[in-house]
Amino acid sequence: MAQPRLSVRKVREILRLHHEQALPARQIAAGVGCALSTVQECLRRAAAAGVGWPLPAQWDEAGLESRLYPPAMPAVDYPLPDFARIQAELAQKGVLVQFRAYLGFQNSHIGSHIVYFYNVSAGERKFPAFLR
Repeated sequence: MAQPRLSVRKVREILRLHHEQALPARQIAAGVGCALSTVQECLRRAAAAGVGWPLPAQWDEAGLESRLYPPAMPAVDYPLPDFARIQAELAQKGVLVQFRAYLGFQNSHIGSHIVYFYNVSAGERKFPAFLR
């Protein structure tokens, strides 16, 4: 489960302590009351976004948050293959042997093939012998 975001008030305090007081991240974490990794992540995000101190007067909380936490990239939704057609093709004589040779060249993508075969043989609840 993802942790909730750091409040903008704490982000401002972290930036202030880092730039004005030049405190190390460990002391900032103790002063603000959060984990060291949280302070380091906040400072990393600020550096990547080009946010320094003092903050511009026109930036409100939403403006600072939008710069530190830009919207996530949308996930790519790939369509599922036609499993019934694939099952019929794999049932033909000699096809599974050829596909097994093909998998030898696809070692970097073996995880996707396991999911693929799990979906193909879900009705039978068994995996092909070379994936057991």
